[in-house]
Amino acid sequence: ALMGGGQLAPPLALEFKAAPSPATPTASSRKNLAAKSSAAKTISTPPKPPNVCPAPPLPEPTRNRKADSSVPWASPSTTVCPPTGLSARRAAALVRRLHAIASEFVAVGRITEAHPISSDRIELGRWANAWRVLPHPDEPDTSFGVQIAPAAGWIFPVDLGDDSGLLWLGLRRYPATVPHGTGTIATRLGPRWQCSASCKTHYASLHG
Repeated sequence: ALMGGGQLAPPLALEFKAAPSPATPTASSRKNLAAKSSAAKTISTPPKPPNVCPAPPLPEPTRNRKADSSVPWASPSTTVCPPTGLSARRAAALVRRLHAIASEFVAVGRITEAHPISSDRIELGRWANAWRVLPHPDEPDTSFGVQIAPAAGWIFPVDLGDDSGLLWLGLRRYPATVPHGTGTIATRLGPRWQCSASCKTHYASLHG
């Protein structure tokens, strides 16, 4: 290596020492070593993954579309998955609690309004649909969506602020299959209560 002025730096002095030979383990040390090894294995074992929610349904069928936060239709989304085996009564209670929390946000000015809860089938079919996206059989690199209406649910819209779309929160449950063509297709949404929602915030960002 070169030092200032182009002079060679003195070589590094390295010293090697032989490692001491390990002592013969005793019965007591073997027991302690086994206990430490067992504890290490327990700590390093990854936790069991939580219940996995289905992928959030797309808000509409897509055709040769890529996500881009710079265009108006791009939007953030949220997915809510309560415990498996939740009863309808308990699901309704959770939605009421979620609505109460949203109302608290309204009271402190964090959001504009939390509208009433609805379980109307027409409202569910309009605002809580999911989609099963399939490849088009005749057009390559093209997909189309099969609409999946909820079988039951409780939903309410939240107004986040100026120029923001409504965010529909709540819980809904979807059927196992839906009609498609001359037959049916699996929805792949599972029997559990769930919620996947998104809203447009592109124009809201103009307000800072």
